This record gives sequence, structure tokens and C-alpha cells, in this order.
Amino acid sequence: PVDKLRWGLEHAEGLSPTTLERIKKLNGSLGIQNRMSADGEAYVNKWGAEAAQDAPAFGRIREMGIPFGLGTDGNRAASHNVWVGVQWLVTGRTQGGLKHNADRNLMSREAALKAYSADGAWISGEEDKKGTLSVGKWADLAVLTDDYLTVPANRISQLASVLTMVGGKVVYGSGQYAAMAPPALKP
Repeated sequence: PVDKLRWGLEHAEGLSPTTLERIKKLNGSLGIQNRMSADGEAYVNKWGAEAAQDAPAFGRIREMGIPFGLGTDGNRAASHNVWVGVQWLVTGRTQGGLKHNADRNLMSREAALKAYSADGAWISGEEDKKGTLSVGKWADLAVLTDDYLTVPANRISQLASVLTMVGGKVVYGSGQYAAMAPPALKP
């Protein structure tokens, strides 16, 4: 039976309260993309400002205890830049500046980061391998251009990695970390 499986739905911008209740009853989860950070204006034009306030209804989803993780669908539906999505979660503003999310649906910086890391790993069934910096996990991490916890909220999307490690190995380095970067691939 489905209520004994770890399962989930993707793209949850417009789920009704009734649908959320069914997901909760069946122990489902939600994989949500940051496409509203780019398409919030179009959503408002199609469904109205009131509906857009709960697109998605993160406040209700959290209150109900429905597990969710954040990710991207790639550049056709959302930016690959995770920081664009994180900024939207924290501010409720699209890349164009429209604040469509109600304050009840905003997230703290810590919660937004967890939604993209530990919660995303749980959604994919890989919480034993990734999602947190813990002994025995893959050691995927990035050193950023600025302090994520203190950079002005409207500049979160401008964060970038200056050092990236995957599986505990440096795969990218720039600036003061450039010497740590692996050699460029030969054409």
C-alpha cells in the first residue's frame, strides 16, 4: 500500500488544503522547485494575487508536518542557481521584485538551507549519504563569496562558490582557492 512507502509529489504550487490533507494522511512528501521565483508574476496574472500568496503554502505544509525538500528542474522551469530559490524562500520576492508569497510562507535562512540540503536528501532517500556535514557522508560543500547568514536578504541570489568540494575532493576553486582547483580538462 502507498501509505507504507516513502513517496512524494513534485511541483506543489497550487495544491489545495484538501490535497495536502490527503498527502499527510498517506504519509507523502513534497518536492518543490523554485520556479515561482521566476514565474510568480505569471502565476498572479493567471490565478490572482490571493492564490499566489500560498503558492506554495509552506506555512500550512510545515504546520501539517508534511516533509518537503527544495530543488530545481533546471533552466527550463527554474534557475540552476540554488541561491535564487533560497532568496525567494526568505523574501517571498520573485527575481522581478514582486512579493507574492504571504509572510506565513516565508522561511528563515536556516530553514531554507535545510530544505535544499538535508530535507532534499531525505526526499531522494539519500539522507545516509548527503544533506549534512557528518562523518561517513560525501562531504559535498561550498565556500561562498559572502556569509549566507548575514548578507542582505536581497543579495542572497548573488552568492557564489569560491571553493566547491564533492565527495570530499575539491572540484572548483577561484580567487584565493584557485591553486586548489583541479586542472582544466583538455579539449
